[in-house]
Amino acid sequence: MSEKLKPCPFCGSSILDTYKIGNGRVVACRDCGGGANVNRWNTRPLEQELVEALKDLTDACDNFGVSGGNIPHAKTIIAKAEGRS
Repeated sequence: MSEKLKPCPFCGSSILDTYKIGNGRVVACRDCGGGANVNRWNTRPLEQELVEALKDLTDACDNFGVSGGNIPHAKTIIAKAEGRS
């Protein structure tokens, strides 16, 4: 697998192991024991939807000249979710 694994979707840990089981591979979290097929581990549809909604909101704030509050924090979250931080 060449794609870097995302942290555990259950606890956020990056301490992960991969195992070969039968013809497939699974990822297991050492901290909470959560696991999934390696091909599905990085699939986070709800996370992607939330990031897109957050981008739309921060873009709207930029368009209206709003820059305070939690907007800088929201932009940091977006960058982190997109792997830019």
